[in-house]
Amino acid sequence: MQKTKVFFSCSTTMFTDHAPCYRKVIQTIKDSGFDVISNISIEEFDNPIKHKDYSRYSDSSTYQATIKKMLDAQIVVIDASVHSMTLGVLLAYARANHKPCLLITKERKNDTQDMFVSGATGSSFTYEIYSEDNISKIIEEFLRKYTIKRTNRVNFVLDSDTLSRLDWLAFRMHTSKTEIIKRALSKYEPED
Repeated sequence: MQKTKVFFSCSTTMFTDHAPCYRKVIQTIKDSGFDVISNISIEEFDNPIKHKDYSRYSDSSTYQATIKKMLDAQIVVIDASVHSMTLGVLLAYARANHKPCLLITKERKNDTQDMFVSGATGSSFTYEIYSEDNISKIIEEFLRKYTIKRTNRVNFVLDSDTLSRLDWLAFRMHTSKTEIIKRALSKYEPED
């Protein structure tokens, strides 16, 4: 059985300074039984290179690969402790593609600045402020919330014409074939 993929992203600005927190996030996701993918090599979270230019992970040439990785994942976790326009774009893209998304920021002393998303609501979006003490608990609770539903796997048999249309829709909508099928089926859910 294939593990659920969690896409994790963070700011590459001051990456080495924040690597210990990022490492804790990744380890918690792994310990919870998930595969972690990221726009940054997972090995580099464990061994950040002190003088490396990590900003290359946010340039336009890597943008499409980052979006593809995020679309391949079932769940998205973004650490916005270091403010970044790139992370805002990833968050918007995750929400537009109906991905369960956890946006986290590190607690700061005497910080009165409010994140623009702090009042946001949505069944698949969570915003949390974390400390060293509660980061693992926040991530575990979020992941548990979205894995309870993932208990059955269904296979579809599609003719080649239908499959071609599904491939075309996925390409045009910048999403996965699974997401298109889920959206189509949700239109036929009985009303309460």
